[in-house]
Amino acid sequence: MKICFVTEYFPSGDTCDVRGGAELVAFFEAKYLSKNHTVEVITSFERGTKKKDLIGNVHVYRCGKVREYVQKNAFIDRFLFICSAYLYAKKQRYDLVTGFNFITYPVAWQISRKLRIPCLIRYHDVLIGKWILTFGITGLIGELVERYVLSRKFAAIIAVSDYTADNLKRVFHDRNRIHVIPVGVEIPGTLPPKAAVPTVACVSRLVTYKHVDDLLKALAILVKEFPDIRCNITGTGPEEDNLKRLAIRIGIQEQVTFTGFTSDRKDLLNMIASSHVFCLPGTLEGFGIVILESMACAVPFIAADIPAIREMSDKKGGLFFAGRDVADLAGKISTLLKNPALQKRLGSEGRQRANEFQWTDIIQQTEAIYKKIADEWNFPEKQ
Repeated sequence: MKICFVTEYFPSGDTCDVRGGAELVAFFEAKYLSKNHTVEVITSFERGTKKKDLIGNVHVYRCGKVREYVQKNAFIDRFLFICSAYLYAKKQRYDLVTGFNFITYPVAWQISRKLRIPCLIRYHDVLIGKWILTFGITGLIGELVERYVLSRKFAAIIAVSDYTADNLKRVFHDRNRIHVIPVGVEIPGTLPPKAAVPTVACVSRLVTYKHVDDLLKALAILVKEFPDIRCNITGTGPEEDNLKRLAIRIGIQEQVTFTGFTSDRKDLLNMIASSHVFCLPGTLEGFGIVILESMACAVPFIAADIPAIREMSDKKGGLFFAGRDVADLAGKISTLLKNPALQKRLGSEGRQRANEFQWTDIIQQTEAIYKKIADEWNFPEKQ
């Protein structure tokens, strides 16, 4: 098959320099599917990248004007990307097209209509009814776009979890076209030694709904019990300056390091693996990719007690706290730091659970759906 992936962002090389879950999934699915199929990725033209590129076996076309990576708003840049992606794709020949996030679902759909090919979308979380609560008044646009998207006749929607699939079934017209295939992970081989002092790792986009501020507030409690505690926060986003100011205001600036964006995934996984605890304080997750990666690194996690994380982890490999409860979060981190035996046990069972999500197995499931749809799909006359 010749498969088209449309993703707002895509790595610039095989070190997988990604900053969000959607592009991580796009990268690995393109990487593994390209072993047996031709995969072309249409994505944004970021500064410092090539217009046309070949990453491994994956053909990459970066369209539109040069733009920076953004995590919200930037409506004009995003609209121009959508238009240029469509104008390029409509002149190509593909067997099917897949969109990987909210920005790309509509354009993937329009490409499928123009080329009369099946359209699939990789779905991470359903936010209908939550957009304005999560993003403020600008979330109204997201609400309208998602409602429009889920009124289309996609060949398939591939949800990352049963939790996401159940939410989709409440709003998508054809439940039989909803499939569940989780996100995969590559299991690291040799793991680095642990840090010399108690260390907490957090990998997250620095946006309000990820609640990284709750982790900082918990650290202000923990520093009294663990004066040498350290926390590495990896990620970028519009809340970065606010979080740095908060760390200074509550007196933990010496304990916290904001590492920014890590371009080499191996370095990122080594940072996680050398920590004693991994923390994801957000309460809005459709899967929790970074939790799976911490489990693969045999690092016990602390996460908000939400359905997607419970499902993915099977309640193994970590401890759960009541979301937005800073005292409970601090207490759970303290429990792990004081108990090396518990750390080891949870780390071991987490790594064992992560083995059930290896990309080679995930791709077999994905490829089977792609082949079935490519063979059987009849393009509907009425869209």
